[in-house]
Amino acid sequence: MLESSTIEDKKFNGWKNWQTWNVSLWLNNDEGLYMSIVNVKPKPDVVELEANTRRALPDGTPDMDSSKEYTGVCWSEILEKCFE
Repeated sequence: MLESSTIEDKKFNGWKNWQTWNVSLWLNNDEGLYMSIVNVKPKPDVVELEANTRRALPDGTPDMDSSKEYTGVCWSEILEKCFE
């Protein structure tokens, strides 16, 4: 018998969703991309993080179908987990 799913089950690898996880994966595993996103500041704010990511990856990450998938990204979660 299958157990009912919980909110935690709907997360992706501990992240809110696939889009958020995927962007964080790219930011944390590509030093050049990371440096272009943080733009010398040790911690960007949410608006800067999203704008710089969209500028660096205008078509979305290489794993995304298009930049439309950015709408699902929880930028504040990335900021919280990646720029502590």
